[in-house]
Amino acid sequence: MVDYEVQERDWKTFRKHIGTWQENYMEALLDQYQEIANDHTIAPSKRFWKLCDRIKKDAKLPGVIIEMSRSLMIHNLLNRYDSSAITLNDLKDFTPELQARIKEIVES
Repeated sequence: MVDYEVQERDWKTFRKHIGTWQENYMEALLDQYQEIANDHTIAPSKRFWKLCDRIKKDAKLPGVIIEMSRSLMIHNLLNRYDSSAITLNDLKDFTPELQARIKEIVES
């Protein structure tokens, strides 16, 4: 992974898409939180604390928080892929070289 130098085009594309990816990921999390909040088979206090713990844990996930650094871009893409925040199809705007590199890593 270290041997890949991020091209300027890929860095710009990453910066363009990262906000949308994070918003989509957080929207999915909110849907899951609603399921927990609306599960009336569980006592309100248990739902509250379950949500509290879940939000605390999720706030640290790569789909939610990111260190914006060109040198960490591939790492960030892989983290997002591993956490299902993005798919390989989401990389279609990146250079063929970067797409191939990510696919190679993912399939190894």
